[in-house]
Amino acid sequence: MKDGTAQGVAKVRHYESLHEPSKRLYHDPYAQHMYLGSFVQRWLGEGGTRWLYRVCGFEGILDMLSIRTRWIDDEIMKVANDGKEKQQLIILGAGYDTRGFRLNLQPAFECVWEVDQTEVQTKKIRNLRQIKDDVCIQERIDSCFVRYIGIDFNQESIDEKLQSSEGYSIHTPSVVTLEGVTQYLPKDSTAETLTALK
Repeated sequence: MKDGTAQGVAKVRHYESLHEPSKRLYHDPYAQHMYLGSFVQRWLGEGGTRWLYRVCGFEGILDMLSIRTRWIDDEIMKVANDGKEKQQLIILGAGYDTRGFRLNLQPAFECVWEVDQTEVQTKKIRNLRQIKDDVCIQERIDSCFVRYIGIDFNQESIDEKLQSSEGYSIHTPSVVTLEGVTQYLPKDSTAETLTALK
């Protein structure tokens, strides 16, 4: 299973969540459950983890990923707070993204579609279900507010996958994210995906 990048992003989101509430860009309480060894960052804390990333030469990428996450969060919440019409959120290459659980998207969004490799999604759902005493996770999974579509972007068509999924409507306005994915796909696969989503 190719989930190394997804785990890496989860580490960054966990690190950002270790900051004091007044200093962090966002809070992702679920990120620590998405990768092995999260106890190390918890033990090191925010300062120790930043020192470790600095020593490894990752400090710049750490900041870039956190800023990108916050910017996308803000853009999604602008739509959620606008309240003009019902929306659906489509997260392409979702990995271990938890926006469908950690952001206050209802009632503006009817559902969240997470599109990624089936193996990654299976692991993610298993990890989420293992988090005890979190009503939000169980409600959003059981109510199908967050829905999953397995895909191989190099082999399958995103529009066919979406349109064959129960509950998806081409007529519902959509917010689509494609965060940190295109560098891992051939240019033609990226172009076909973007063309299909016009």
